[in-house]
Amino acid sequence: MVLTMGSTLYNAEGKRDRHVASQEFFAKLGLHGLLTEMERHNMVVGACTRLMSVHQAWDNFHNEPPFAERLHELTDKIAVPDTAKEAFVGTVATCSVGNLYGTSRAADRYYCAMVQRFSPKEVDTLFSLLEKQNSLTVRVNNSQRCRLKLKLMMQLIDEKTVPVRHKKAYRDWTR
Repeated sequence: MVLTMGSTLYNAEGKRDRHVASQEFFAKLGLHGLLTEMERHNMVVGACTRLMSVHQAWDNFHNEPPFAERLHELTDKIAVPDTAKEAFVGTVATCSVGNLYGTSRAADRYYCAMVQRFSPKEVDTLFSLLEKQNSLTVRVNNSQRCRLKLKLMMQLIDEKTVPVRHKKAYRDWTR
């Protein structure tokens, strides 16, 4: 508890670099359980923001893998907080679907692993995102390659994790 307070104290004092270093220290020691829900939220959303930033750059295929790996490792160690699920699922799905030119092959294995681990809430979030206008739906609606990639991504999801209200849409995507 005292350790967590130190991390929070850095954030309260405006020492962002020390706050981030403190969170990374907890992560390296495997002490994620000592982080507050807000700190875990910030770690996941921060990793998603950095990954999306790299993904949207012109040289994304070369630079994306370490950022995808970082998000994969982070979400393997901590449960994604409910408040960060939309950012997490949106980032993973958008990066996995890629763009007209493809998907970063070296990063794709991390996306596949994260999709396979999607919880029922994360699967629900994915289908909710597909019902809205966003970069994922723009890509899927405007590119045959992205639609095919989304279909392949859907096939990675365990049908048991698909909420009942999305079963029909899931079956449509996976047939």
